[in-house]
Amino acid sequence: MEFVTRDELVSFTAEIREDITELKNSISELSRAIVKLEHILDKNALVLREENDKRYLIREDMVQDAISILDNQEFSKHAEDFVADTIVKDKARKSIECVISGFIAKGRDNAMKWWNFIRIIGVAIAGFLVYIIISSQMNIIDLLNKLE
Repeated sequence: MEFVTRDELVSFTAEIREDITELKNSISELSRAIVKLEHILDKNALVLREENDKRYLIREDMVQDAISILDNQEFSKHAEDFVADTIVKDKARKSIECVISGFIAKGRDNAMKWWNFIRIIGVAIAGFLVYIIISSQMNIIDLLNKLE
C-alpha cells in the first residue's frame, strides 16, 4: 500500500486547483471568442443581405432596360441586319453558344456581365424572330408567285 504525506496531498490539490483555474480561464476565453465570432457572423449576414438587396434592385432595373431596348427602332434595325448577315450560318450559332458558355464559365455575379448577357440573348431572340418573319414572308411571296 502506498501512502501520501499531508504536504504531498496539499501540493497535489493545489496543482489540481491551478489546473481547474486555468481550465476555467480557457473556457471563459473560448466563450468570449465564440460570442465574438457570433457577432462577426451576424454582421456578415447583414452585409450580405444588403448586398443581395442591391443586386436584386440592379437586376430589376436591367430587366426593365432590356424590355425597353426591344421597343427601340434602332435596335430593331440592328437586329434585322444581324439576322440578315449571320444568324442563318452555323458559324453564328457556334459563336453564340461560345459566348453563352463563356458567361456561364466566368460566373454572372457582376452586373455588367448580366447586362451584356441579357443584351446578347435579346439580340439572338430578336434576330431569330426577325429571321422567322422574313422567311415566312419570303415563303408567302414564293407561294403567291407560283399561284400567278
